[in-house]
Amino acid sequence: TAAPEKQNEPMEKTAAPEKQNEPMEKTAAPEKQKEPVGRTSSSSALKSQPKAEATETVADETLSSPAPKAVVSVVRSSKVRHVEGRLAHKSTHVEKLPKLSTTVPGDSNAFQANKELAAVVLAVPGGQIGVFDLNKAGRLDTDAVPTLQNVASVMDFVFDPFDSRKLLVACDDARIHVWKIPKDGAGQTYSEPDSYLIGHQEKPNILCFHPLASSILASCGYDCRLYIWNVNTKKIAITLNPVKEPLFSMAWSPCGQYLATISKDHSIRIYEPRASCGPIKEGEGPEGSRGARLVWVDKERIVVSGFNKSSLRTLSVYNTQDLKQPLSVVGTNISPATLMPFYDPDTHLLFLTGKGDHTIVAFEYVAEQDPYLFEVTPFPCGSPHQAIGFLYKTECDVKQVEVAKGVRLCQATIEPFTLRVPRVKTEFFQDDLFPDTAVAWEPAMTADQWLSGGNKAQRTISLRPEGMKLLSEGLKEAVPVAKKYQSYSKQYKTDQEKKDELLSAMVTKMGDKNESPLPQSKQDGVDSDEWEDS
Repeated sequence: TAAPEKQNEPMEKTAAPEKQNEPMEKTAAPEKQKEPVGRTSSSSALKSQPKAEATETVADETLSSPAPKAVVSVVRSSKVRHVEGRLAHKSTHVEKLPKLSTTVPGDSNAFQANKELAAVVLAVPGGQIGVFDLNKAGRLDTDAVPTLQNVASVMDFVFDPFDSRKLLVACDDARIHVWKIPKDGAGQTYSEPDSYLIGHQEKPNILCFHPLASSILASCGYDCRLYIWNVNTKKIAITLNPVKEPLFSMAWSPCGQYLATISKDHSIRIYEPRASCGPIKEGEGPEGSRGARLVWVDKERIVVSGFNKSSLRTLSVYNTQDLKQPLSVVGTNISPATLMPFYDPDTHLLFLTGKGDHTIVAFEYVAEQDPYLFEVTPFPCGSPHQAIGFLYKTECDVKQVEVAKGVRLCQATIEPFTLRVPRVKTEFFQDDLFPDTAVAWEPAMTADQWLSGGNKAQRTISLRPEGMKLLSEGLKEAVPVAKKYQSYSKQYKTDQEKKDELLSAMVTKMGDKNESPLPQSKQDGVDSDEWEDS
């Protein structure tokens, strides 16, 4: 009768897997040492209090600066995930550049380009800037390169987005030099700019043109003063409150109403210059002190490229309505160079690279999905570059599905490159990749209109070539795919049917040959008598 009780013993032994959790408890031992639980001794409780306070401090630091997330490489549906880069043929390169300057501050890109010209600071005394014609490829004749002699050292420079031959240069003489580059100025050295913008007490280090209004320029200098200039009148139109430290970077919002800045005290500030002289929003940026850049990705969000305490290059997404904490932080790699961001609003692609990098990395910005930045295929260039610049969307060959076109500055060359999305049906216009694009080379309003409170968006145009069908229309006209096993539903034949069909085909091929006499029938035969024995 005791046998059934013994049969239950194996059921009791099945509880053994609970012991497998012991190693997990052992690994958690260090945490229990930091925060003793369940001890009634007062002395042990007193000893544990400092450790608890330290734990709370670490928790607060984690909340204030979230750890960067790894680059997201999750398989997801994306029309630009496999973007690929291509360097243009060597015949299109501008070669044999003069020696480049290495003293330009890191706050500047040290390179500017538009569809006609490229400007670079040369290693020549007097702050000389070389201006190169991008439409004239090949080896340069150094005697035929126009140069702008600023006398003072160059801090930053930028082309007017609405005038491809107007270049503004910030120099350490506390002045902003305004240059108008003539078309027939080959081989000349210009030593006197057209005009000056005078107002800073110390050297200005950052210049930024307004994206919609003509002749509106924002500047900041080592005097920590922010000015909004009317370049036409050469006067300061708006003076913003001084900041505590000089700026790393600043950028206008796409609508042109707000100005975002990040300074060397790690503070991000959002200004509405026409409404208030002080910032309307303020918060903490990346912790690293090596440098930072920012760019707007939509009307309410910015992306800040910077560093953390471990010198890891990071990308932080912020909502400009609440700058207390970033929405997400994505880590990239460790390098001393600050990542320079370039954003394409048509494809929502963010391109980044740093001085001395061999690769242009890219991320797709997705506004509805955390962490909002998703890495796409990077573009390895094969050799290091000093900086890059992107051209207007009209320079792209849409028939080859080029979504971006730019130039990169190398040690002795300027090399064009393109970024394209592989597609099968390239005979169609890829309207999902090429929406109507803004005419960024034409101002939407004048400086006086903007200063008086006007807001106006730029007009848009279609990049669709004449006579090219839309991809969305081509998909509707496509022949439907045959269903599975459809070929066997009514066309299946048995072996006997196949034999009958084959015989019928052979008979048909023979035609009337059965009615015609055979060749041997036409010959004379042997008489029957001849077959008899003689």
